[in-house]
Amino acid sequence: MANLFLFTGDNTRDLYDKLRFWQQEFVKKYSDANLDVFDELTEKNISHFIQALQTAPFLSEKRMLVIKDVPYSAEAKSKVDLDQVQLALEEVDESSLVVFISPSPDKRSRFYKFLAQKASIETFVSPQGREVMTWLAKRFQRSQKSISPRAAELLAYSCGGDLERMASEIEKLGVIDTPTIDEETVERLISPTPEAKVFKVLDMIGKGQ
Repeated sequence: MANLFLFTGDNTRDLYDKLRFWQQEFVKKYSDANLDVFDELTEKNISHFIQALQTAPFLSEKRMLVIKDVPYSAEAKSKVDLDQVQLALEEVDESSLVVFISPSPDKRSRFYKFLAQKASIETFVSPQGREVMTWLAKRFQRSQKSISPRAAELLAYSCGGDLERMASEIEKLGVIDTPTIDEETVERLISPTPEAKVFKVLDMIGKGQ
């Protein structure tokens, strides 16, 4: 089904960034009157969600529905029967874009297997090793800036590899009036984790300081 999507994966920073981008672009073109966001599905709102699936766009060509934390993770404490949702999705009109958000779905569940067959699935995987440097560089490019290799390494260590914190620190560094972020700037503005302090000490020892 070309109008059914699932965003999943442990890289929740990039996942939710893409979701926000989709929502912003959709609202620009089709208005917020045609965007519904469900933070969860419960016994109280599941009928509302199914009704939304069956509702035509308001004075527009498209409507968009976002459903978070579905398919459920294996650890989810509150779950509702999704059979009726699956039946409604089988008949949903192509004018409705339906986006499910589930970082760690239970892939054994019947509903996940349904989406695996019917939906376009995009998996957001956290970068590892040198991939983090590429991830950082692309983030700075969004602010029309660059970062030196040494500064990128220091920033990654300073944040303990936490993508959420790195993204927040990049936003902070992005407002600085300089085209390239260097190691000195990172040292001056980013508070390091204990691990980062160890990294700095070892670096100084390596330089004979």
